[in-house]
Amino acid sequence: MIKFSNASLAIALASAVASAACGGGYNNSNPGANQNSFDISVYAHSYPSIPVNGTVEVLADGYYGPNHDYRALTSTATWATSNNAVATVDKGQVTGIGVGSSLITATADGKSGSITVVVGLTPTITVVPPGTGFSMSAHPQQQFSAQAAYAGGTTLDLTWWVTWSSSAKAVLVFPDDPYGLNPGLATLLTTGTATVAATEPGGETGSLDVTVVP
Repeated sequence: MIKFSNASLAIALASAVASAACGGGYNNSNPGANQNSFDISVYAHSYPSIPVNGTVEVLADGYYGPNHDYRALTSTATWATSNNAVATVDKGQVTGIGVGSSLITATADGKSGSITVVVGLTPTITVVPPGTGFSMSAHPQQQFSAQAAYAGGTTLDLTWWVTWSSSAKAVLVFPDDPYGLNPGLATLLTTGTATVAATEPGGETGSLDVTVVP
């Protein structure tokens, strides 16, 4: 199985697919056109939980006009951090200063996007079921998510960043996802029980026992 080492490639590809589905393309020649219709996407290039003195790159992308024309904004956006004692940011490069969490914000053309970066904290991982029940005939595919809770009350959605696994692949399996577009999407194969596990890059794991019915 080929898997991207970080989710940013998958996130960027998903954005491109969505833009193409809307009839959009990549047009840097006239980035200021139709700025009244503009969306900004801010996301981490790698796992957004770092040690003190560690770094992570945060990227900003803009989508302009009815065709969602793409423009890279990382180098031109105005960047800010909500807590300089925890993390600083310079053109998207975030550096961990102290233990805690900080909201990293990019602003361009009057709109802002943000992402939370955690520094020096260990998460408690919870695997969240889809809520539709585990009926193989009614819902043969199931979308799980992974939520992380940190000291101080910060939470992160780590669905894109964890490694997904099943203790009983004959019952429930996470199919190969070479482009990382469907993290947490499982297929029910037969009745029985399985433990779904989500492991973040630091090694912390959350799990959920699942019983598949006809």
